[in-house]
Amino acid sequence: MDPDRLLERIDPDVFADGVLRPEHLSVYDLCALAGIDPYDELTAAEVRALESGSNWRLIARPQQLAPDGEWDIWVILGGRGAGKTRPAAEWTAEKSLEVDGSRCALVAPTFADGRDVLVEGESGLLACLPPSRLINGSVEDSWNRSMGELTLADDAYFRVFSSQKPDRLRGPQFHLAWVDEFSSLLDAPLGTTHERSTFQLLLPAVRLNTGWRNGKPSPQVVMSSTPKNNALTRELLDPDSPYRVVLTRMSSLENIANLAPVFIRNVIAPRIGTRLGRQEVDGLLVEDYGDVFNTSRIRWTPIPDLKVSSRARYVDLAATEPHDGNRDPDWTATLLINVDHKRRQYQVEHGTRFRLAPGRREEKLREIAEADRAAYGKTGVRWYVEIEPGSGGKSQFHTVAVELDGIVPVHELVLPKSGKAARAEFPAAAMAQRRISVVTGWEAMHAFVEECTEFRDDMSHPHDDLVDCLSGVFVKPPPKPVRKSRGHTGGATGYRTR
Repeated sequence: MDPDRLLERIDPDVFADGVLRPEHLSVYDLCALAGIDPYDELTAAEVRALESGSNWRLIARPQQLAPDGEWDIWVILGGRGAGKTRPAAEWTAEKSLEVDGSRCALVAPTFADGRDVLVEGESGLLACLPPSRLINGSVEDSWNRSMGELTLADDAYFRVFSSQKPDRLRGPQFHLAWVDEFSSLLDAPLGTTHERSTFQLLLPAVRLNTGWRNGKPSPQVVMSSTPKNNALTRELLDPDSPYRVVLTRMSSLENIANLAPVFIRNVIAPRIGTRLGRQEVDGLLVEDYGDVFNTSRIRWTPIPDLKVSSRARYVDLAATEPHDGNRDPDWTATLLINVDHKRRQYQVEHGTRFRLAPGRREEKLREIAEADRAAYGKTGVRWYVEIEPGSGGKSQFHTVAVELDGIVPVHELVLPKSGKAARAEFPAAAMAQRRISVVTGWEAMHAFVEECTEFRDDMSHPHDDLVDCLSGVFVKPPPKPVRKSRGHTGGATGYRTR
């Protein structure tokens, strides 16, 4: 069905005010405006799609269909609710028909994301596949939820992978792949070329032939995401990228008819016209930085590589869960920071961010402390807990200290009265001098980068809990190890801590 031919049969006055635009309308919509039966206008490909149980080509907006021409990677960038997951799922399902027994890799930030969104989600594969392609027409017979494996009646095979364990992509081979929320992969800051990144491990795995284009095998990958400013996203969008990438952009506003009013009111409307809205609504890569931190100066590494002289975990407490009076309260945040005192280098190894009420909050902190102790011993990680002004802050500290007693050493972190913006100048300067590095792979990593990027001198940013933790290492760094003096008769050299 040729949309241009349909447009010729529609009154131009329909689009005169600019509110309704042709590129936002599906074939069904265009046929309705033209007053014709869509089934009279089907192409051979659309007939085959309908026979296989899919009417996607009729209801999709034009930019939701795979582009023509030669490409290896189809990048779909869109705002929240723009309709980017469904076209990726539909393309994956249709592409898997090209070869008998096709094999597809499904890659997501976490295994749960892959299972719950790519396969079981409202716009996931199970929602797109007709019952005729399922074994015995049954989801239960086709989908192994615990293994993340989907096998169809025609022997097509889909397997879920995550950026939590990218090495699992070594060995298997596939005809095609779908990477969802690629900007949020836990190692996205490593870019496209790092040998241990999820992207770089995926490429050699997608190597099975699905037909021939210009005499060469033609495995293809679709990558969908709301953009974030990191190396992987920037390098994929670079016009000089060595990969044959085609880009489709979508705005949340283009899919407004399919979004819930509460989502439009609470998520879309407040962001329109803002910096965050350019990313979360318009689907644009926002590369400008905040007026304090320049996150482009962070050095990223997949494994801890700092010559550590001491390490500490900094904690910023909050005691609120979302409720009707405050749907976006502060977070309880922690950062595990390694310090090289000699070179004045700081490495963020791990971090967490959560919203829990008192009691459950202490249980979560205890879990983190026990993990620190298991990894580094009882005294390997000092904990510094920020004390808020007033008696309430001291009471919160005491509650946490009692909970963690005997697990890790806990110390007070009394903040100076200069304010958060003044405290942030020290880590911001260290970041600008490339003295701050970050280990990839922890789930709050993207939140940490967003907080740094959005941090403003006038305190107009939404959250700064992880930034507060980073500032803590400059307010009260962990002590340097001090060499014990040698006795007159010699003896081994030991260390003590001031």
